[in-house]
Amino acid sequence: MFNPHILESPAVIFDNGSGLCKAGLSGEIGPRHVISSIVGHPKFKTPNPGANQKKYFVGEEALYKHETLHLRSPIERGLITGWDDMEKLWRHLFEWELGVKPSDQPVLMTEPSLNPRENREKMAETLHLRSPIERGLITGWDDMEKLWRHLFEWELGVKPSDQPVLMTEPSLNPRENREKMAEVMFESFSVPAFYLSDQAVLALYASACVTGLVVDSGDGVTCTVPIFEGYSLPHAVTKLYVAGRDVTELLTRLLLASGRTFPCLLDKALVDDIKEKLCYVALEPEKELCRRPEEVLREYKLPDGNVIYIGDQLYQAPEALFSPEQLGTQNPGLAKMASSSITKCDGDIQKTLFGEIVLSGGTTLFQGLDDRLLRELEQLASKGTPIKITAPPDRWFSTWIGASIVTSLSSFKQMWVTSADFKEFGTSVVQRRCF
Repeated sequence: MFNPHILESPAVIFDNGSGLCKAGLSGEIGPRHVISSIVGHPKFKTPNPGANQKKYFVGEEALYKHETLHLRSPIERGLITGWDDMEKLWRHLFEWELGVKPSDQPVLMTEPSLNPRENREKMAETLHLRSPIERGLITGWDDMEKLWRHLFEWELGVKPSDQPVLMTEPSLNPRENREKMAEVMFESFSVPAFYLSDQAVLALYASACVTGLVVDSGDGVTCTVPIFEGYSLPHAVTKLYVAGRDVTELLTRLLLASGRTFPCLLDKALVDDIKEKLCYVALEPEKELCRRPEEVLREYKLPDGNVIYIGDQLYQAPEALFSPEQLGTQNPGLAKMASSSITKCDGDIQKTLFGEIVLSGGTTLFQGLDDRLLRELEQLASKGTPIKITAPPDRWFSTWIGASIVTSLSSFKQMWVTSADFKEFGTSVVQRRCF
């Protein structure tokens, strides 16, 4: 039987992203834990596995295992001894010499006679990493459940049956995904109460607004979402499947095309670091080309101590957000997306939306992105339209902050979908109660 007093407990909040999952408790100023949205599985079963051998790894542990077990390093006397460098070499062969995706084809690996058992097992235990979230949508439910279980038990240290759970969702989340999220929470985790809330709406709440346009760009998807009095307007939502991971991949290609041959440039984590520390959005890209090299060059110290100097690539990679055609897609860029979303709304609120644009998501953190967006919107909007863009410094987790705020309100108690509601109405209850 449902106990209404359980709604007095702080709610567990999960903000599920393509790149990162953020988890914590309502009423707190930020998420307690942020982990990579990755679940790693051993590709092959190891002979005679020990009783303590894990069947899967989650988050940073999966990434760590992938780095150490996904073989890399030189070969000494016929034996692999340095696994990090070996992985770099194989990755280079797959991507740049053969031009194939490792996930698309079987691989036969040769080995020397008398290859030590530990080497064979290390090769066999190389992790197959999977993200259960693709371009903002949950696609791998088994892995997603493992990730949530890890967050409950190992990161937050709470029993799912003891506290209500708010789960964030992307705009235009398919009906079947919404109902599946409720099903997993109530049936697999026995949560007492559950709620689904739009990520863009929560990001707007974090900026103390209920009406405005949210421009959100994370790891897998970029979207512009107009919101009126706390409700998103789905007919005017615009999505672009160019986001943080695509900027990283483009930066990698640009660096390699410039003649840099350091194997570590094939390491996604390292290129992510270059992107986050040095990349920027140019206000006028055509003028950037005319600057002297010494004005644009920035130095970056590699893990091996080598220093590289990077120039035009630092603004050329993020340019894909405004000109996605360079990645082969004909979709409009960020400014045209924002303008299109606003002009699809009722004329009475368009001025309000232009005057309350809020940035959200880690990929909007590029220096100069807000200025470039403002400049282009001024050219697209009607003359004299006042435009204001808010760029909160903590916008990489503003969705989570918004969720923490709303679940702390006493008025939110009536919003929860309880286990009794789920038992009576089934999964479809989220369609009527969560909007």
